[in-house]
Amino acid sequence: MPNCEKETPNREVVISPLRYLISGFARGAELTAMAPLNLPNKWARILRMSSAPKIQIDDFLQITEFDACPRKPCNNGYYPIHEAAKNASSKTMEVFFQWGEQRGCTREEMISFYDSEGNVPLHSAVHGGDIKAVELCLKSGAKISTQQHDLSTPVHLACAQGAIDIVKLMFEMQPMEKRICLSCTDVQKMTPLHCASMFDHPDIVSYLVSEGADINALDKEHRSPLLLAASRSGWKTVHLLIRLGAGISVKDAAARNVLHFVIMNGGRLTDFAEQVANCQTNNQLQLLLNEKDSMGCSPLHYASRDGHIRSLENLIRLGACINLKNNNNESPLHFAARYGRYNTVRQLLDSEKGLVHHQRKRRGRG
Repeated sequence: MPNCEKETPNREVVISPLRYLISGFARGAELTAMAPLNLPNKWARILRMSSAPKIQIDDFLQITEFDACPRKPCNNGYYPIHEAAKNASSKTMEVFFQWGEQRGCTREEMISFYDSEGNVPLHSAVHGGDIKAVELCLKSGAKISTQQHDLSTPVHLACAQGAIDIVKLMFEMQPMEKRICLSCTDVQKMTPLHCASMFDHPDIVSYLVSEGADINALDKEHRSPLLLAASRSGWKTVHLLIRLGAGISVKDAAARNVLHFVIMNGGRLTDFAEQVANCQTNNQLQLLLNEKDSMGCSPLHYASRDGHIRSLENLIRLGACINLKNNNNESPLHFAARYGRYNTVRQLLDSEKGLVHHQRKRRGRG
């Protein structure tokens, strides 16, 4: 393998030799067969060990004999400490920390290394899901507010994964960093609460709010956690956020409110309306019914377009106006006809409001 400071040669390979090694597939003769991939014996040995749950004493002695520098990654940009963290190998991580310290590289320095994907070891440990590996990183000086290249913190990652035990551990071990992390945003301006809401993890959502997270924070698309959860069909989180007092009048960059998303994503309007009635005011729900987005469409337009008969019935029952026009002067009835929703057309015309509206139009022509 050439010196790590040299440019990596261009080779057409299906899988990174490093990833092949650490996944535990490469053994014995396979390592010899991989020689053309230009991975040195010492790094092949070290990186293969980094995925093991426990390094034996003879392996450790071999590591100490290698003339390898813990400050230099392989030519694919990976460090052994990251691979040990990612593969849930807390005991192996401890061995590599000791190995680095013997070569004058402190734990604080190793824990701050960025790999080619922008991860520090704590990010990798969270990805791996091993709480002991996460704890070792924290005890070695890792900060939970450290951001990746996309500005995600380890807290963002744990919240997206639903790893509540890891989130609690990070906050308990670094309470001074907690407030920073709760308000920290990634490149999409999402907070950890956005991440938990997006993937429908109500237990983490509840915990973050109880710890002081802003329940109405807005991301780059002007979406609150409530809007984001509704846009991803995370109904458990939607109902929880309403009970926790999230604002339901927020609109995203396209002027869509939470009811737009409930209808567009097939949510149960009766459940949504019940939650709002119990926790907020009927007046707020009435305002949502006829609000238009940037295209001029009300929730009833989308129910008509997609043929959601049950939602359409409930919208009308709750007081939605059936003759609102969008920016193209189209009513929900126009939408239903254009998209071939025969049953929706019948439902609109058969409804009491629809019949009155249709009769008025006919009298107007007469």
